[in-house]
Amino acid sequence: MYDECLTGSYGAVKYFSDAKGNKLQLSEIYEQPQDGIDIYLIVDYNIQVAL
Repeated sequence: MYDECLTGSYGAVKYFSDAKGNKLQLSEIYEQPQDGIDIYLIVDYNIQVAL
């Protein structure tokens, strides 16, 4: 249910290469990794006693 929000994303470095895999002198694109959000669970004693 909350997996998409709690899971972050990986970063990446994208660049151009030739057919042999050699890196070309063109601009790189850096995608910064993103942290997932935090979730806090709070247990209220009064609610627990009522149940």
